[in-house]
Amino acid sequence: MIRAERIEKIKSLAKRQDIITWEELQRCLNVSKATVQRDADILCNASVLRKTRGGVIFIQEPDFRELSNAAREITNKESKQQIAAAALEFVHKDSFVMMDSGSTVLELVRQIPPDTPLTAITYSLDTAVALDSKPNIEIYFTGGKLRKKFRACHGYFAENMLSQFHASVCFLGADAVNIADGVSEHNMYDVRLKQIMIENSAKVILLADHSKFTNSAFIHVAPLDQVDVIITDAHLDAATLQEMGKRKIKVIQVSEN
Repeated sequence: MIRAERIEKIKSLAKRQDIITWEELQRCLNVSKATVQRDADILCNASVLRKTRGGVIFIQEPDFRELSNAAREITNKESKQQIAAAALEFVHKDSFVMMDSGSTVLELVRQIPPDTPLTAITYSLDTAVALDSKPNIEIYFTGGKLRKKFRACHGYFAENMLSQFHASVCFLGADAVNIADGVSEHNMYDVRLKQIMIENSAKVILLADHSKFTNSAFIHVAPLDQVDVIITDAHLDAATLQEMGKRKIKVIQVSEN
C-alpha cells in the first residue's frame, strides 16, 4: 500500500471512532509505527488529525475555515521560506510579475533583493506594502473592496484592473492542491483574480507547501495543466511526486536545511 492509499485509509478509520491508537493503525495498515507516525504528521499538518499523549491520535473532521493572514503566516513558516527562496529563480530583472495574496508569495517578496528592478501588480495590501520597501520595484495595486481580516481587495474593480495587465510570470498560492482537481480555494473572492492572473501570464508558478496536497477546498481555480511549475517543500510524499511526474507536471522540491 503506497502512502497516498494509507493516508486515505487513516482518514477513513478516523471517521469510525473518536480515538485510535498507534497499535490499531499499525495492525490495520500492516506497517511500522514510524511509518504510521509519518503518515499521521501529514494529516496533522492538514488539521485532519490531532495527536494526544501516549501516541494516541485524536481525530476530528477537517477544518474548512479560511485561515486569517496572521494564522497563514505562522503555519509551516520554515517550509514557506525555503519555497520562496527557490522561487527567486523566476524573478528576473526588468520583468513584469503578478502576485496573489498567498503567505508564501508574501515571503517571496520579502526575499527579493532590494536592488532588483521590476514591475509588480497585486491585489494584496500586505504584498504591496512589502514591495514598497524595495526601491527599484514599480508597484500597481488593484484597489477594489478590501477584505479587512485578509488585507486583500476583490470584486469588479480589482478584477477589471488586473485584466488590463499582462505579465511574464505570476506567483500563486493555494488553499488546496489536488492532482485530479487542480488548484482550489476556500473563498470565492480570490478565485476570479487568480484565474485572470493565470490567463494573463506567460508563466505560472504555484508555491505550495506539502500540507496543501492533503487539504480540501471546495472552489475550483484551475487544473494543474495550467500551472507551469510547482515549488513545494521536502515533506511532500513520494507517491504524490511520482504521480505528478507521470502527468508531466514540473515540480521543484526544496531540500531541508
